[in-house]
Amino acid sequence: MKKSGYLAIILGGILLGSQIVLPLAAETMITRSLERSISASEMAVDVDAFPALTIVGGSADEITLTGRDVLIGKLLCSEFAATFTDVHIDTAHLLKGGKLLLQRLGDAEASAYVEEEALARTLEQSVAKLSDVSVKITPSGIEAEGDYDFGKLPVRVSLTGQLIGRDDKIYFVSEQVTLKHTAIGKISAKLKTEALLADLSALPFAVRVTDVRPNEGRIFVIVKKENTSTNQKTK
Repeated sequence: MKKSGYLAIILGGILLGSQIVLPLAAETMITRSLERSISASEMAVDVDAFPALTIVGGSADEITLTGRDVLIGKLLCSEFAATFTDVHIDTAHLLKGGKLLLQRLGDAEASAYVEEEALARTLEQSVAKLSDVSVKITPSGIEAEGDYDFGKLPVRVSLTGQLIGRDDKIYFVSEQVTLKHTAIGKISAKLKTEALLADLSALPFAVRVTDVRPNEGRIFVIVKKENTSTNQKTK
């Protein structure tokens, strides 16, 4: 075999090896970076780039992230998945052990599930004087009940409402409130109040909540990157 043939085989082997090794190295670094900034019981990252050598410069065609028990703001998501396309990462910052910074991002979409028990804990943390909260999620909305310290008159309060996405924030908005106490009986009224559950402005790119869909026992949330390029963050 001619030297040119051996050289072609060697180069081919190097390229094939880099196509496997470089994405794995990038996935490991990104996972470690995210684990330092995001609370989750499980997290996995997959990097897709061709040719793989573009990863050295920080570019990737697509990055997917999946996680379980991911904490976003005060909201605990039992399942979380995100896809980023046409990505350019600040590799120098990442190699120094810093946070994942995106210098360019073509598009992004994330989805998450929130279970009843997690939503109950989040409401306890978000609504002052509310404790021992239980939540029931149905396709028509959310029913929450808990003890409320109403001065010297502790009452059991029931709230009926919805989870609402507004720009880059997620709120619980109540539509009906019912107060129950042995001394005053039961009082119901239409009352619109809201509690902030999750603020997504800390993400490295501007997002908007596009869909919040209650199902039986859980809520499905979809978040997308803002289309306006001026909302892109690089900090």
